[in-house]
This record gives sequence, structure tokens and C-alpha cells, in this order.
Amino acid sequence: MGRPSRTSAARIAERGQAFRAPDASNIAEVAPPEPSAPPVVALPSRAAAITIERLILHHLDNRTGEMLLVEAELALDATIHALFASYIAQALENADWQARFLADQPVSPAMPDLCTRLLGEPSAFVAISQEMARRLFAQMRQRPNQINPGDFVLAIYTAPGLPA
Repeated sequence: MGRPSRTSAARIAERGQAFRAPDASNIAEVAPPEPSAPPVVALPSRAAAITIERLILHHLDNRTGEMLLVEAELALDATIHALFASYIAQALENADWQARFLADQPVSPAMPDLCTRLLGEPSAFVAISQEMARRLFAQMRQRPNQINPGDFVLAIYTAPGLPA
């Protein structure tokens, strides 16, 4: 979906604690934010028509071995919605619609199954996103010089011209 700018990456680094999973002793006190309706903001062309329903961000650094998995969805205010809607719009413009899951790969059935569960089991969104992040991190660690560290963002959204 593109990389955050150095400025946004610096802000994420400064607020690193916000992305760390709570320790077990505080787990009862941490509750995910209540989902709210996506805000309406002025966005460029295609991004304006994108509605993000759910979004989560995990940080994966295969060079240091650090994987920060969050325990709750990101609260979508107008600024965050606009930022990620523009990333999604750009990704849609650059998408390779010929991409497919490889049936002959031993782990491939797991990813399509996780995608199906992601859409069919709303209460498992966080857990499924964490499993997907773990699988991506395992691949990243096998190819440290081919895949750069970064954020894994998983979003459920609607956009015109795409199947619901």
C-alpha cells in the first residue's frame, strides 16, 4: 500500500508504546475502541469513494527480529481514514489483478482460509490479522535482504467497481 512518509514513520516510532501489546497483568483493563462510522472528508478522486470499515496495523522488522502485534483495531478518525483511503486508492491503481494464491505451495491454503475467516468472523479480526502478520514475518525472516521491514496493514473496505 505504499510506505508512510519519514514524518509519519517518525511519529509512529515516537508513539511506539501505543503499538505494543499490553502485558498480561493489564489485559483486563485494555478494551478495543468501539467502531464508529467512517468520517466524510475531502479526498482525491477514487479515494473519496473508499469506505474503510476496519483497519489494524502491526510492525514487522525482520532485520532486528522485532514483531509488534497490536491487540485492537485502529480508531479511524478523519485524518487516519483519509491517509489509508489514499493508500488503498493508489494500491488499486497499481494492482496486479492476475495475482493468485498458489495451490501447489504447502502453506497457501492457510492464507485463503484466513481471508475467508477474516470476512466471515468479525469477532476474530484481531486474532486473524495477528496470524497473517506472523506468517508474513516468517517469510520476511527467510528473505531479509529481499523484503524490507515495515508495517503490515490489514483493512476491510469497500470501493466502487469492486465486488462486495
